[in-house]
Amino acid sequence: MFEEALLTAVFVWQESAVNEVRRLSELNHAGIVLASGRRRGGAHWLKMIFGARGLWPLICGITPMSQQIGLEMNTKPENRWELLEELAAAHDSMLTQLTSKLKTHWGHDPRQRSVEIAAFLLTHPQVRRFVIIDDENMRQDFAQRMIWTREDDIFTPALAAAAQQQLSQDAPLQDLLPKLDPYELEIVRKACSLSFELFCSC
Repeated sequence: MFEEALLTAVFVWQESAVNEVRRLSELNHAGIVLASGRRRGGAHWLKMIFGARGLWPLICGITPMSQQIGLEMNTKPENRWELLEELAAAHDSMLTQLTSKLKTHWGHDPRQRSVEIAAFLLTHPQVRRFVIIDDENMRQDFAQRMIWTREDDIFTPALAAAAQQQLSQDAPLQDLLPKLDPYELEIVRKACSLSFELFCSC
């Protein structure tokens, strides 16, 4: 796990965008955590796709995912029903608990993807710096930690420079995220753990 910085990213495959992501990661010793629907490919498929572009060694995790994404993964559902059902219950419980806490802390309703990213950060306290690169606008939730690529989904050098500026500053997570009690934190950890287990099994 990369401790110096975290890069949570959604990519397209333009060579220039891939190069910018790779440069950011190498410059900041940053790992890549997948938060997009690409998680549904599972580790085996994504290893081939990201590996062909030299990015697989940089992947260090995923955010928790819903049962729906799990059902769309490259797997045989008949061998995964028990895990998928457990994941569904854990993810729903996490969303209920954490969405309520974030709404109180942030003062507005968070997006689901923002809740999932918050869950990852809460269960990885060693992460001190991060930036979110996504075509889904989460700037209301993450303010100065969000690079929005908009619908054209192009990660330009200008956006990479903005991401670098954000990665160069420590993120005060104690201010950004609410404090969870042990029970709430265990609910979040379970959703993260089951998601990663399913991802690695596919």
